[in-house]
Amino acid sequence: EAFGLGPDVIRLADNASLLLEERHRVVHSVMMIETRAADEPLYEAWHAKSDTMWPVDPSGLYDLADRITQCAAEVTGLTHAWEERAERDGWPVVP
Repeated sequence: EAFGLGPDVIRLADNASLLLEERHRVVHSVMMIETRAADEPLYEAWHAKSDTMWPVDPSGLYDLADRITQCAAEVTGLTHAWEERAERDGWPVVP
């Protein structure tokens, strides 16, 4: 924000931080149980760091992947805006 990129920077950083936490829980878990209820598979995963089991919803995993992709696109847009402003204002741009 101090560089004039607006309040979206803070929102984007907070959003990225939350998504990173969700991502870590998913990728650092181990699938433990597959059961069936009413002919639908149910999955549970174990997250070692927190020693917790959590229900795995495949549609929730797709949603998380979509939100990570959207956040990455926003970060890319912000990066391009930063580079353009830096070049315009004569600031050094680190490759």
